[in-house]
Amino acid sequence: MTETMQKRKCVILDLDDVINNFLGYLCYIHNHKHNTSVSPSQIITWALDTDDNSDIFGEVNKDATLDKTFKEYENEGLYAILPVFYEAKQAFKIYRDLGYAIVFLTARDEKFRKQTELNLWANDLIPDKMIFAKDKVKMINELAERFEIIMFCDDRAQTVKSVNTNCKVKYPVLINKSHNKDAKLSQNIIRADDLLGTIKYLTKKEV
Repeated sequence: MTETMQKRKCVILDLDDVINNFLGYLCYIHNHKHNTSVSPSQIITWALDTDDNSDIFGEVNKDATLDKTFKEYENEGLYAILPVFYEAKQAFKIYRDLGYAIVFLTARDEKFRKQTELNLWANDLIPDKMIFAKDKVKMINELAERFEIIMFCDDRAQTVKSVNTNCKVKYPVLINKSHNKDAKLSQNIIRADDLLGTIKYLTKKEV
């Protein structure tokens, strides 16, 4: 039996806006705090401090940026209370039933591990491994020594493109969001609206 055949098949998933509805909940908090009407569909860049935020009467408050709201609440338990997408919970169960190892790979700071664990435990989403790392390409290549990586899902186009170029991943997947809709991708990268849209690529033949 070859080394590749001995490796367990694995899917690697980002958390924010793949598992957790990060942008949606951040907008919810921001709108309550500043009387605004920002929605995730308006967010076309991850530079959250560059957008002028108008309240519901059209008055612009340049200090009321999503970035400031995020930084204000990040240390106060934001990650512990983020909603989980229904489709992500369903897909997670199917990945499990198909026999895949599941790794959560997030760019969140390691200091938020406990917040993150509380959120995942509360939603019955317990991965085989959870990794906090800014350099996802490096980490995926390290994981490839232990796993055969069948799929990687993220919402950041540049991250998915880098993984596609530099890592051995059968199905690199970009989860559709407003901030990546105009990204130019190679034909090898798959777009999906949510994790349920990835199941068709993960048949029992893979495991």
